Amino acid sequence: LELGIPVIVHQASTPARYAPLGLGRPWLLDAVGRAFPDLKIVIAHAGLPWLDECTALVGRHPNFHMDVSFANSVLTREEM
Repeated sequence: LELGIPVIVHQASTPARYAPLGLGRPWLLDAVGRAFPDLKIVIAHAGLPWLDECTALVGRHPNFHMDVSFANSVLTREEM
């Protein structure tokens, strides 16, 4: 927190075959946002396929940001 360096979190689906898919859900970061309101958090890949959850978190926590670098491969121009 002292350095102001953002943390990038991979909250999205995973190609790992045996990993529980639910562990990638963006809403799991909600408690982190409440506990550390000054921590800058970047949610990688826009939380896909849970874009709505990611958008809600970014709207709720001003310290949350959404990385959309992967989103252009699965979202239409209108959705982005």
